[in-house]
Amino acid sequence: MLRFNFAEVKESKFAKYVRPDLLFLILVLLVVFSISWAYQNSFKEQIRAVSQQIDTLNRERQRLNKIKKEEKRYKELKKELQLKLSVVSKLDKGRQVPSVLYFFSNPNNLNGIWLDQLSLRDGILNITGNAYTLDNLKEFLSKVETKLGEVIFKDAVRKSYQSKDLGLKVNYYNFRITVNLKEVR
Repeated sequence: MLRFNFAEVKESKFAKYVRPDLLFLILVLLVVFSISWAYQNSFKEQIRAVSQQIDTLNRERQRLNKIKKEEKRYKELKKELQLKLSVVSKLDKGRQVPSVLYFFSNPNNLNGIWLDQLSLRDGILNITGNAYTLDNLKEFLSKVETKLGEVIFKDAVRKSYQSKDLGLKVNYYNFRITVNLKEVR
């Protein structure tokens, strides 16, 4: 036969309200909340790290854009300088100093003479200048005839310079000649 115990078992209030399944439910909820909180914090940390990387990359991109602008400006300057250099080198190659001018650079050839104007065109040299004396002019003309070519004398005029401040009067000769050059170099 079956036995029945009809005696009442007295439960405590704690045991009445706190059941093991209720404790298990609270524990499970705490674990779920803590895991979700940990995931949320890790995601926030990842988002923060990615945001910092994005900011760093944006700053780097801005810096590189500035560098590209500078590079473009320098390339334009380089092209401009190369163009200028090519023009200068072209001018330098095309520039020649007529050898006739070397005659006038020697101070022994211009003793007592000072020149006002020189012009060279098609093998003809036009000279305008001044001489202290006729002897200086004669010596100059003979040197020009010997070294440069045939001299065609145009005119010579005696002039004088007077300084009132110094009380000085100087006579000189203004002359114009044309020289047919022996050889145009």
